[in-house]
This record gives sequence, C-alpha cells and structure tokens, in this order.
Amino acid sequence: DIKPANILLADDARPMLLDFNLSDAAAVNGWESLTIGGTLPYMAPEHLAAVQSGGRVDTRADIYSLGVILFELVAGRRPFPDRQVAGDDAIELAIRDRQAGPPHIGQFNPAAPASIAKLIEKCLSPDPQRRYATADALAEDLTRHLDNLPLLHAANPSLRERAAKWRRRHPRLSSAGAVGALGSVLALLFAGLWFSRAERLANLEARDHYAQFQQQLPVARLALSLPESDRTLLSDGIGAVSDIARLYLPAEDSNLSGTPMFERLGGEQQRELRGQLAELRYLQSRAERILAQGETGSEAREECLRDALLFNESAAALLDYDSYAIAEQRSELAGLLSGGQREQAPRPKDMPETPLEHYLLAQQKLAAHDYQNAVALLEKLRSKHPTDPVVWLLLGNALGGLERAVEADAALSAAAALEPRSYVALLNRGLCRMQQGRQSDAVADFDVVLAMRPGLLCGLLNRAVAHEAARDYALAEADLNAAIATGAAPPRALLLRSRVRKALGDTTGAKADREAALAATPVDELGWLARGETRLPDDPEAALADFLETLKRYPSSVGALQNIVYVAADRLDRPAEALEALTELLELEPHSASALVGRAVLRARQQQTEPALEDLSVAMRESRDPTVLFQAACVYSLLSASDPGRLTNALAMLEQAVERDPRLLLRATTDPDLERLRKSERYAKFLQTYRQIGKLKLDLRKTVLGDIPKKNASHQASSAPAADTPDRIGLPE
Repeated sequence: DIKPANILLADDARPMLLDFNLSDAAAVNGWESLTIGGTLPYMAPEHLAAVQSGGRVDTRADIYSLGVILFELVAGRRPFPDRQVAGDDAIELAIRDRQAGPPHIGQFNPAAPASIAKLIEKCLSPDPQRRYATADALAEDLTRHLDNLPLLHAANPSLRERAAKWRRRHPRLSSAGAVGALGSVLALLFAGLWFSRAERLANLEARDHYAQFQQQLPVARLALSLPESDRTLLSDGIGAVSDIARLYLPAEDSNLSGTPMFERLGGEQQRELRGQLAELRYLQSRAERILAQGETGSEAREECLRDALLFNESAAALLDYDSYAIAEQRSELAGLLSGGQREQAPRPKDMPETPLEHYLLAQQKLAAHDYQNAVALLEKLRSKHPTDPVVWLLLGNALGGLERAVEADAALSAAAALEPRSYVALLNRGLCRMQQGRQSDAVADFDVVLAMRPGLLCGLLNRAVAHEAARDYALAEADLNAAIATGAAPPRALLLRSRVRKALGDTTGAKADREAALAATPVDELGWLARGETRLPDDPEAALADFLETLKRYPSSVGALQNIVYVAADRLDRPAEALEALTELLELEPHSASALVGRAVLRARQQQTEPALEDLSVAMRESRDPTVLFQAACVYSLLSASDPGRLTNALAMLEQAVERDPRLLLRATTDPDLERLRKSERYAKFLQTYRQIGKLKLDLRKTVLGDIPKKNASHQASSAPAADTPDRIGLPE
C-alpha cells in the first residue's frame, strides 16, 4: 500500500515503508477500503480494475504507485484529479484518467530535468510492460541521475542535460590546459599501477571478503537469535554461524590482529566487524548452553558448557569495552559448571550505548520472559534499525509473550519479508498463527519452511500439530511418519502419532506408539512435557514427576510450571503446591494475565477474598481475553459463598467471555468453580436467552444462505477444542 501516509522516517531520517498489503485486500473489500487513508489516488489502472472484477497484480503496480509519489514530489501535485464521486463510478473515472497517461511534468515545474520527467513518465505508463520491470532498475536510474550519469532504463531526451552531466563528472577535464596535463598524468598512472597492482588486488579481495560476510550475516543471526529453540534449529544455527564466523576466525579464537582480510579494512569497518563477530560468539555460547540442558550424561553436558564458555570468552575479547550482557552470560555459565549459586555480574557504571549491547540485553530479557522490558528495548532498536530482520523477529516473539498476537504476527511478517532467505521468521509466524487458531495459515507457513529446508523436524512436527488441530488426521499422520522415518525424531513424535492414530481409529498402532514413547527418555523440554501430559490421565503422580524434571532441567520452563499448577490443583488436590508454582511462574512472567487469574481462582477456592480480588484486578488490567474473563467469573462465583452479591459480577464476566468465545458456554455447564452461579435464577435466564439467540442466528443464516452444507459444519467442528483437552485453571488450553 504505497502512499505518503505509509512512508515514515526513522530517527536517523531513513525512510521506512509500512506495507501491510491493505491495497491487496482492497480487491476483496472494495470501494470503502480504498477511501481510507487515500489509497485510490496512488493505485495503478490494472489494480483498480482488479477491485472491480478480481484478479491479481504484480510488482509493477507498486512501481506505478511510487511514480505517483515521485510526480507529486517534483510537481507539487498529483498527476490525476481526485474525482468527487464514490463507488464504481469513481473507479471507472480513475481508470480512464490513468489510461490517458500522465500530464507532462514540465507544465507544473519547468525546472524539472528532462531525464527525471522521462523516468516518472516510464513509472506511470498505463501499460505495465512499458514500466520499470523492478524496483532495482528504478533505483539504479535514480542513482545514476544523482551521480550525473545518463539513465540506463529510460530515455535521455536532452543533449544539453547529458553534456551538463558530463561536465559535472569531469570538471578539470573541461578546463583549458587539461589535455596536455592529461598525458603526463596517464604516464604516471601507468607506472604507478604496475607497482601497486598486487596491493590493489589484496585490498579488493579484503573488501570482497567483507561484503561476503555482510551478505551472509542476517541469515546467520536469525538462525540463533531466539533464546529458546528446537535442537534441530540450534544445530542448524550453530552450523550457519560457525561457517560465517570462520571467514575471519578459526574455532573459538578471537584474535583478529594480523589477519590480512581484517587489517586491510578501514577503521569503521573493523569496529563494526568486531561487534558483529562478538554477537555471533555470544549466540554460539547461548546455543551450546541450551543444548547442554538436554544432555542426559554429565560428561556431554559439561562439554557443551565448556564450549559455551570458550565462545563467551571469545565474544568478550573481541570488544574494546566491558559488555554487561556478555559478563552476565559468563556468570551464568560459571555457575552451571561449578554447580553452585550463580553470582550477579557487576553492572558497569557507564554502560556503552551501542546497538550490540541493546541487542544482547533485549535477548536476555526475552530469555528471562521479561517481555515488557524486551518490547521496550526492541521498539527503540526498531526505530534506529527498521530494516534489521532480527529486531523484528525478537519483537514478534516478545509481543507473542505478552499475548498481543496480531502485533506479533505483523512483526514476524516484517522479519520474513526483510530476510526471505531465512525460514526462521516464517516458522515462528506459523507457531503464532497456530496459537490464534488459524490452522490453515499456519500450515501454509510450514509448507514454505519445509520447501526451503526439506525434512526439518520441527517443521514436520508443527505442521502435523496444525493438521491435527484442523482434524486433518491423515495429513498429520503423513507428516509424523516422515519425521519418524528420519531416525532423528524425538520420542514425543511417537506420542503425537499415537494421538493421531487414535483419532483415525488405529488403536493398535496408537498403543504401540504410546508404549514406545513412554519407554524412551525425552531429549528436550517439549519431550518431557509431552510425556507428562500423556501420563496425566492415568497416573498424575508420574506426570507431576515429569513436569518437575522438566523444571529442573529447564528452570525457565513456563509449560512445566503451568502443568504443575494444573496437576497439583485439579488432579491431586494440593493447592499449596499449585500456589507455589503459580508464584514462581509470576516471577518469570509478572504480567501474565492467565497466571494472575489462575492464582486468583486458587485463592478464591480457599476463600482468601482480598488476595484473590487483588490478583483478579491486576489480571483484568493486563488482558480481557475470553479465558481470563471466564476465570474471573469463576473467582466471583467462588467468593459468592461469603457475599451472594458477587454472583452479579460472575454473570457479567461470563456473559462477556461467552460473547467473545461461544465455546466457553459448554465449559460453563460443567466447571465446578461455577457451581454457585449455575444454581442461581439469573444463570438459568442467561442460558435460556443465549440459546434463543443462538437459535435465531441459525434460523437467520438458513433464511439467508439456505441449509448449512455439511462442509461448513465440519469446518466449525474443526475449530473446537479436543474433547480430552484438560481444563487448566487460568492457563491456555
């Protein structure tokens, strides 16, 4: 959606295009969407035609939109009139105006260079074939004009302008005595070139080496930037980062002095390169530390930690200042290696305000689940570095942690668009869309990921989960079969396939998979959680043991704490343990509305009125999510034992929850925390009214659309939660 309103300037005056495909959506949403923000005046004729009759447009429509902006910049007005009509008439007139071609820009600005007039005219050609084929070609011609060179892709109609450009490029050669001096200069140059040829070639090689490093750097950074990753992703990332770091540094070394490829760079390039290599070493160190958590043997675990410490020391040595983030990482590793208590690294009084330090601190905040402070840091970085895909990736994950799913999706989309060579942002966007219940969109993202990285285990497993959630069990089983056939799939893949086979009616295969998975030792955080959840229906004590083991291996595991809360509170009736786990969870995520309202429910069950209401008040300020509202109804229903007037609050919360998610009505009919509310007359009236409204909606739909086809009914069923989904207090299902 290219128009002036969507072009923002960052703090360093760098222009940034915010394009969320709104003009593409206009082809579906029609005239009304075009009037918002002034999109229509900047649209190409074929784009306007697509609004009327459908169809797709390509990048040349964007070239046209940019041409309108360039015309406006040079002429002080847009090329075509704004018609004071609406609907199809406006679109017809706009198409007719554009088919006639733009007016000559010289009539509005006689000082406009002839080549620029031709450049803009080419952008605004009614025929897409006659426009610039790519934005790169347009950028090249604009750059050539600024460098006083003739245009390459558009006409240069003015001989006077071309001569003026030549004179500006060669001011000395156009002087009187230039020709004689030129001969002497050429002779000297010929001799000098002979002697400096080797030196120049070495410098060119160093610059080419540096350019190669910079070209590979974004993909390598994306590969390891997230603090919690699948083991396959970590292995891929370590390989990618090692390959690029090896361009300048062997193994864990940090000594750049004496390296010809480094010494021949300029001072600014050397400083930049040191910071970039330090960041890569930091990421390698963190990846090794995460891998160590999954190792079952003490020797393998210690080896990973020692490698992590070597990478950390290399990162510190590369910088010419003391990095707090790197010192914090070193303190953590030293504590893990010694088995003792971790000591807080001393924070320098004057911490350098470098982008690298802010990157590393933002990553640490994200790893510590301090999402609010992570977002604050990352938004500052985004303003200064709007085209850095790593900033957008980290921001998307931090926003996801705050349950701001729409913003998270947009940030991850930006990361994917800024670095299309990497699959990491698309993989995370797929996970984000799964959490939103957008299973088909998630599958589409995972399809692209697997096309870019065939056989990626976490891609296959997550696509299988998305297929399962959409009730496409056969497709889910196919993905799980492919993952297991690699021989590297974790035991939880068998648990997933067991569940899918059960849904397909293959009880024998489901049982075999389940038994094999339970007999194996999990290899990662998700594996321990999956085994615990599988044991939960029949053996809650064994399930709790798995969740506690997860927490021991992964102290920041939110999933482990959530499951401990559920098992202790709802299966084993040990509220004190559940309350302790919730408090620990809130230390990790102090702004988690689901954890706050979960603790409010626990306290309400024990009739701790004031603490329960205090937790509930904070949770409601953080989120009005349907599940949070439902749990708020539970709190008020439980507390109505001492104050019946709170049933009014309970019903109000339940009405809001069901309005946002009608599926919660079924849950309300069985939830034991709502027992007091269900016994009230007001609940009976609410239930009757809601059922009548539902019947009216169904009748209206049948009247307008006819009988609901079976396909729609199947689609609706696919979005409902699975029947055996545990009802966890205050936590996502």
